[in-house]
Amino acid sequence: GLTVGSDKTLRYDGQRFRNIGLNYGWGICQIYSATAPEVCPYTPSADQDAMLDIAVSMKVKVIRVKSFPYWPSWWTAGVLAGKSVAAATEADREAHYLKIDAFIAKCRARGIGVILNLFFRHTTPSDLCAQTNRAGWLTAGSATRNFVQAVTQEVVTRYLAEEAVFGYEWSNEVNHRNDASD
Repeated sequence: GLTVGSDKTLRYDGQRFRNIGLNYGWGICQIYSATAPEVCPYTPSADQDAMLDIAVSMKVKVIRVKSFPYWPSWWTAGVLAGKSVAAATEADREAHYLKIDAFIAKCRARGIGVILNLFFRHTTPSDLCAQTNRAGWLTAGSATRNFVQAVTQEVVTRYLAEEAVFGYEWSNEVNHRNDASD
């Protein structure tokens, strides 16, 4: 696994770790296309295998992947098992987590580490919770924050001992609309 050596350098299986990673955004969900708004567009296993084999041939050791779909309707269809965000439970999300599990297993088998992006489109959680983006993210105890915290806790807890998961990215290109600095 990934560690920090006594010399404060990043190590992978005891050796100094330097690598250029690959942003394989659609590794789990095809985030920019779907057959219909109410269908979660999962990436076919054969497509994953082909891309991961290319990554191996390029000696890629880290892949960043969006672990959840892009649009709120896709979350509802796939991740939330057709339920509203308020009604869905961790058990409803289990089928989606199994998709993530399978992808990580493929990466582990190929010696590739994974960085999971949890909320690539940072407005999606607010949209799912029927809140404005700014109020949803910045208001303590809001439906958006409660949902984001629950999913984050579930994912991090699930992969806590998974050696192939190198880290997490909460969102992508977050800006002042939901940056807590102000």
